[in-house]
Amino acid sequence: MQLNATFVLNEIGGVRIMGSEKSLGASVEALFADGVTFAQAMQRLEFLGGELDRGSIELEALEATIHEMDVLLRFCAQKIGVVRTSVDDVISGWKPLLSTLNEQD
Repeated sequence: MQLNATFVLNEIGGVRIMGSEKSLGASVEALFADGVTFAQAMQRLEFLGGELDRGSIELEALEATIHEMDVLLRFCAQKIGVVRTSVDDVISGWKPLLSTLNEQD
């Protein structure tokens, strides 16, 4: 996967938003455009959550970290919504078939 300068794969395979302490302009749309997966975003969220729990994040980096987590959470929620819509569309397509089968019984 090719990621632009805003996002890079970190050592645990998750996505890390670069430079966000200077510019909090990273977006969900950029994650989609870069082809970031749900699994990568979740892995990064879990890593950041662990860092917060351990108190490993310095105060100066806290705003950028929280912003990164917000972007990742919104990205994951949108990914789930896309999949849910797709699955609902498939199931809706089955309803006429199932109705026909039920009428034949």
